Order: sequence, then C-alpha cells, then structure tokens
Amino acid sequence: MFGKYVLKRRDIVVATVGPWPTHPKSVVGKVTIIPEHVEGSLLNQNTVRIRAKELCTQEYLKYSLLCDDFRNYIVGTARGSASQASKRIEDIENYEIFLPDLEEQQKITDVLSALDEKIYNNEMQNIRLIEIRNSLLPRLMTGKMKTS
Repeated sequence: MFGKYVLKRRDIVVATVGPWPTHPKSVVGKVTIIPEHVEGSLLNQNTVRIRAKELCTQEYLKYSLLCDDFRNYIVGTARGSASQASKRIEDIENYEIFLPDLEEQQKITDVLSALDEKIYNNEMQNIRLIEIRNSLLPRLMTGKMKTS
C-alpha cells in the first residue's frame, strides 16, 4: 500500500514546501540524504524523492543537488507567500546538471566523499570534546578538582 513512498538508504529527498532562505534549516529546496538508520520511513507529502538513473550515480546526483546552483535555482523559481514558498515537482525535474561519464563522476564523488568523511570525523571529535568539557565543568567550577 505504501510501497512507492518507502524511503531507501541514500535516497535524495527535496523539500517542496517551506520557508524562504531566511530559515535555512527548513527552507524550500532543502536536500536531505536518507541515512541507513531511517531506511523504511515514509516520504512526506511536502517532499519529493529523487533517485539516479543509469547515466548518473546516486552519489554524483547527491552532490549536484547539494550545490549552491541547485539551491539558488529552487529559491529563484519558487512561488509563495511572505512566509511559505513552494516548488513544483516539474521545476525540480527540469533542473539540468553537468553530467560527465560514469568514470569521471566516480572520481568527483571519491574526492567529495573523502572530504565528507573528514568532516564527519571532526564533528564526532568535537562532540566528544564537548562531552569531556561538560563532564569537567562541575568539578572545576566547584573547586573539587585541581588544575595543576
């Protein structure tokens, strides 16, 4: 019954309704990549799922839609009121991306994926550092732990 709305890992989901760019966390055109831990979730009615076809890899498509060019296209062609913008699915389908051959797509995504991995590792390290700081705060601020 819900089969065509079930999300798979690495699906690309684009918000078709949302605020204008002054609210970047939920802006119309926001691109989200479905992680493994939410696979099987259902597509929301204010979003569209995008999957690559045979001449384009899913990873390359993901990076193409994460570009500022796509965001600017979506916002520039959106319609709506002062607080809510909307995007037609046809407009998203009409967006054209640069499409090199599959070998070149792989080279491009290898570079970008390596950077994403470093970003992720840095974010995890920062979270650990924040946790360490927060666990030390009460002891340091009450004099229950010496700093020397």
